[in-house]
Amino acid sequence: MSAQANDTRTESENRADPAAEPTDPVATGVNLLGAWSALLNSELALAQHSLRLLLLGALAVPVIGLGAWLGLCALLVALAQMATGSLALALLVGVAVQMLALLVLVRQLRRWSHDLTLPQSRAALLRAVGKMS
Repeated sequence: MSAQANDTRTESENRADPAAEPTDPVATGVNLLGAWSALLNSELALAQHSLRLLLLGALAVPVIGLGAWLGLCALLVALAQMATGSLALALLVGVAVQMLALLVLVRQLRRWSHDLTLPQSRAALLRAVGKMS
């Protein structure tokens, strides 16, 4: 009965069974090469999928962050206008908060630029900043 069961197995099932593998070194090498090729193809497909998600996230996160920041600033201005009764003063508070956030970000960027320890990296950064100015 087991001989009959072996006859009904498909060729792919025989390849998956190590006992059914041929003992020929060339055939074993070909099977190993095929397995490595399949692994490489699946890894490349996974990397491609991850890269697409990374690019989508790189585009979506700044948009969402900017939208949230603008929403919070609008809420702050509305609350300041309700508290003071003056739209001009509320807008001034909103501008002051945004300027404070900008100053903190610029200060942090300068700290990060000074943390670069390699002279070539620092020179490259200074050239890039100089071209933007």
